[in-house]
Amino acid sequence: TRCSRCAWVYVPAQSYCERCLEPADEWVDVSSSGVLDSFTVVHLAPGGPPPPFVLGTIRLDGADGLLQHYVGGVEFDDTGRPIGLEPGQRVEAVWKPERAGSILDIEHFIPVTR
Repeated sequence: TRCSRCAWVYVPAQSYCERCLEPADEWVDVSSSGVLDSFTVVHLAPGGPPPPFVLGTIRLDGADGLLQHYVGGVEFDDTGRPIGLEPGQRVEAVWKPERAGSILDIEHFIPVTR
């Protein structure tokens, strides 16, 4: 959604703007790919995929805010660090075959190789 006052685009959608507190009620299309802003490697977790796994903050093309989601397709070295994953890298969504209309329809994001 886009804020009616400052035009900030939120993903996932929300009803008001955190920046100026105006309604964010205009629905807009954004891309299913974007840039990995930052990430962390999870080595111990009570939920989610089996560790280690990567949680990333992603700025989708066409959005201003950041989305937190799993990053898959990542290999780890013997110390548990991800191989070839860096902030600023392009990523794209991998969608679940069955969708329910929620942000969790995205299974994870994968790094885009050029």
